[in-house]
Amino acid sequence: MRRLRRTRAGTRQRTGATCSRPSTPRTSASPTAPSATSASTASGTTGAIASVGFAPPARWSRPSRPRCATSRRRWRRGTGTAIATAPSTDRPGSPTASTSRSPIMPTTEWSNWTGNRSCVCDVVRPENLAELQAAVASAATGTRRVRPAGTGYSWTPLIPVPGDGTIVETAKLDRLLGVRTEVLGGVEHHYVKVEAGMKMSELIEITRSRGLTLRSPTLFPWPSIAGALSTGSHGVGRKGGCFADSLHSLDIVDATGSLRRVTRGDADFPAAMVALGSLGMIYAAELEVSPEFNVYVDKRNVPVDRTLAEFDDLIEAYDYLEMFWMPGAETFYLMLMDESGAHADEWSFRRKAEQWFDTTIQSRAANVWVPWIAQHAPGLTPVLTKLAGGTVTEVEKEIVPASDAFHFQKAYSKNWDIAYSIPATHAAEAWSRAIDLVNDYAEAGAYPINYALHGRFVGPGEGWIAPNHDRYSLYIEATTAIGTPGFQGFFDELESRWAGIPGARPHWGKHFGRTTGLDTLYPRMADFLAVRQAWDPGRHFLNPWLEHDVFDL
Repeated sequence: MRRLRRTRAGTRQRTGATCSRPSTPRTSASPTAPSATSASTASGTTGAIASVGFAPPARWSRPSRPRCATSRRRWRRGTGTAIATAPSTDRPGSPTASTSRSPIMPTTEWSNWTGNRSCVCDVVRPENLAELQAAVASAATGTRRVRPAGTGYSWTPLIPVPGDGTIVETAKLDRLLGVRTEVLGGVEHHYVKVEAGMKMSELIEITRSRGLTLRSPTLFPWPSIAGALSTGSHGVGRKGGCFADSLHSLDIVDATGSLRRVTRGDADFPAAMVALGSLGMIYAAELEVSPEFNVYVDKRNVPVDRTLAEFDDLIEAYDYLEMFWMPGAETFYLMLMDESGAHADEWSFRRKAEQWFDTTIQSRAANVWVPWIAQHAPGLTPVLTKLAGGTVTEVEKEIVPASDAFHFQKAYSKNWDIAYSIPATHAAEAWSRAIDLVNDYAEAGAYPINYALHGRFVGPGEGWIAPNHDRYSLYIEATTAIGTPGFQGFFDELESRWAGIPGARPHWGKHFGRTTGLDTLYPRMADFLAVRQAWDPGRHFLNPWLEHDVFDL
């Protein structure tokens, strides 16, 4: 965790203490695990694709591994019912509603994980709902601004506030509040409710231990649940949307300190799903989850030209499609995935050892070798990326649990990241523009990208300002090591190329500079702003960037 510098008498000193937290999530109760069984429906692949006008050619034929007739599970979304009782605010060994201790710290310099966004302000670290309500009500007075912060894993100016503002860090709000099953129309629906500050990796383990799996969770394991929801962050899968599309309800603290609940089916729900923290402070989220299922994963290296030429067939032929391109490579590394009713493969000791070794090498390369070469010997970047590609682009076929398939990346270093949501119909164009730009820089002897270009396909979203709103989308990103020279100029030029594609929308949590005309990209932006104004007429939950640049208020 980062060290905090307190500001006293106009000077800053680095403290020796660091923030700490338990290694396992806390629970407010011991909920009973729901049944992990669910009905499955058989679905022939060719028939499904033919129904939308595509037929998978032999070149994208499915593998011949055994698959059960009940290999596909349909994701169902029910309207459900609102939970009748408010969640418990007490926790053993922590302040309760009757405690008078204030969680507000002395003025502190807050910064995000990469250090490119910071501000000096009051920082609040509530440990329960009562403290959160009291802190928000106290801070949201006059014209003061209040912004939420989870784990700080964002690159945009979403969080910083003016000097008289307050940042509410939710790291200590990380409890499991409940797991339940509801039968609607004869179909079981499973839900899990957690506090806003729980990390994605913790929630994955909670659902996995109960025979459940999240829908479209982020690949990155450390964002807070509220942060992933608020920015429209995503996983992969054309049958589902972004992570927020699995929401059933949100508990939000408004500027008066009151707890408000918005549930699927409510008029304000599409606005609240992805709101950039601008309606209020999320306290808890209830998510609909699926029974755990297995995924057949076919990992291939396929020539770039062939992939781009056959893109329309490719993106409709698989349930889950993930793509990587290493700078200078002549092939895409494709992860072609389908739900499978077959048993997961057993991992031998040798296979586990190989994974540990690969993860160790990848972590060392990403954190040490690549940044050093980028700063001191950039001409060696092509050699290093080629070597790195050999360790991360293993060609194999396997059947694994979905929670493993969607979280295969075990090493993740600090980096610069720009990402856009592109209509799937323009996916090949987005890839071509990015690859051509990287190659143009390489011909000039510049290497601003030394990790990878990465893409995932996600189904239409319901959130009014979700980047995947109302359309099948490619989320494409370019990542590079901290300290890489010239990355900002490259990002600016890449953004210009991507933004020129019809319907291109920036990822709210990652690098982007274009804010002019954002309202034209979202057909329901006016409806969203009307709901936002009704929830927060004093604009307490907006910082200057959101107020003036993003929403143009």
